[in-house]
Amino acid sequence: MQVHGWDVTSGRPCGSFRQSESECLKGALVYAQAPGRKLLLLRDVVFDAFFDAPIAYRASIRLHAGSLPVSFKSFECAASDKFTRLRSAPGIWAFAPAHNRSYSPDAAAASRQRLADAAIPLEGQPVKSAFFLAAEPQPGQANETAGRGAQPCILGDKQLDPFDCCFTTRFTAAACFYRARGQQVIPISARGRATLTIDDWTLRSRHFHASFPRVPTGFTDALTDFRVGIAAGPVGEELYLGFTCQDIEFRPTPPHP
Repeated sequence: MQVHGWDVTSGRPCGSFRQSESECLKGALVYAQAPGRKLLLLRDVVFDAFFDAPIAYRASIRLHAGSLPVSFKSFECAASDKFTRLRSAPGIWAFAPAHNRSYSPDAAAASRQRLADAAIPLEGQPVKSAFFLAAEPQPGQANETAGRGAQPCILGDKQLDPFDCCFTTRFTAAACFYRARGQQVIPISARGRATLTIDDWTLRSRHFHASFPRVPTGFTDALTDFRVGIAAGPVGEELYLGFTCQDIEFRPTPPHP
């Protein structure tokens, strides 16, 4: 899995040294469908996602320079069922340059409007929509998994990685955890809120809450091979930080209530 995000100011993929949350939006591509035939507009989307069991592990990230991998950093992540928080935000349409929600006919102005747009239109059935949601740790997740005072994973520099190692490696670790159980999907449950608009009717997020139990989230072999380049240009293909299932030792966890 190559770690990618979109620059919220330009719409281009984030550079290796521009990974901070204020510049680079990372998250998940989501496919969904409106329940009826009318267009549904979502705003203020915030959903917390959880595994069906706590995951605890000890792991190492390795530096690959040519064919010689060396240990870069070792860390331990305490047991937790927290996966991530997914939310709408300006920049979520950076991945879709053709997206146009009645923007300006001027190309430059339309690009600025698209990058500032945080609303998500869901077309009426039978059309299925694809949209991006930004990912970040849930409140208290870093303290729970990495401990108080957790620092950004890569050299403590938010420009290289704004998140602690437990969050940075969480999706790969989960894929390895469930694959070891003979599963090819990660069962995720999510709960949260959003503001809904249909025609002239709006239901504010404080009044609309939803939950989605055990949503199967698929993964491929690519996800279990986490890589992040730390150099720009052609060297970046040869010099990278890597993390695979072989670098993880899962720890026993208490029974999940």
